[in-house]
Amino acid sequence: MTARLPQAIVVGPGGMTMIGTLARRGVPVRVLAFPRQAWVARSRMAEGHVLGRLPAAREEWLSTLERLAERGPGVLISGSDRATEFLVAERERIPETLRSFESPGSAHLRLMDKGTLYELAEEAGVRIPWTLRLASTAELEEVSERASYPCVLKPALSHVWRRLFGEHRVLLARGPEELARLAAPGLEAGLELLVSEYVPGPERNLENAVLVRLADGSYPLAYGLRRLRQYPPGFGASALTESAEAPGTMRLGRSLLDAAGFAGLASVQTKIDERSGEAVLIEANVRVPQHFGLGEASGVEAPWRLYASLAGLELGPQPP
Repeated sequence: MTARLPQAIVVGPGGMTMIGTLARRGVPVRVLAFPRQAWVARSRMAEGHVLGRLPAAREEWLSTLERLAERGPGVLISGSDRATEFLVAERERIPETLRSFESPGSAHLRLMDKGTLYELAEEAGVRIPWTLRLASTAELEEVSERASYPCVLKPALSHVWRRLFGEHRVLLARGPEELARLAAPGLEAGLELLVSEYVPGPERNLENAVLVRLADGSYPLAYGLRRLRQYPPGFGASALTESAEAPGTMRLGRSLLDAAGFAGLASVQTKIDERSGEAVLIEANVRVPQHFGLGEASGVEAPWRLYASLAGLELGPQPP
């Protein structure tokens, strides 16, 4: 008799990519959606897999995971930045039979915060845009004088900004007055902002290395992609992507994760500087990325290889 596969529990909306491919392989899949993500539960694909609209309180989440653990062992996969924060903070209170890459000692939060991400990148010798940290209006005059224009203003933690101000979270400032105006709402809300170099080049110069790195330094999943369209236009999330070799971005991504001692799933984004052709680090997402379905459509079995790596299942070479 074939042993039952561990259940896959995806916290956040990233689970929609996982349902079809894992369920077809006989994996019990459960997706936990945050209250604002109740739309996930209404999807036809989600029938029988999504637990629906759950309270945001951490104690409710923990009790839900405890009930799921009673069904048998499983793996926990983060489908949002909030879920990553939750799993890191509460890992010690989550049943041990539910395995995760996230833990209090993992590098997830250091990579998710762009401020500490850039610090890690500098230690690893990875090319980053020049960046100035901005945490208060008192620092604004000094930062404005030191910046070169045009420059980019963005939050250190994108998901916190998004909850307050929406999807327009990367803003182009052409001078000191515009920088001050754009920074004011975030600073008043107590957010840390970053003022950084605008790397010139079209949208097609944005690339990602999607990687699963294990604690032993191996990479059971590694594929690249190129962005064709994004929303909001100019500075936004992926709306249309294509698979790509992206050799410079792949080297940069591996160097960054190796230096951080990272274990888990990461989508490392770069922009190819049109002046030099060099890959410049933009950000790293340490949860199921929005474009993860490309890793299934292009044949590299991304959802399965992520799940199997965490579940401890044997994997052969990655398909091309």
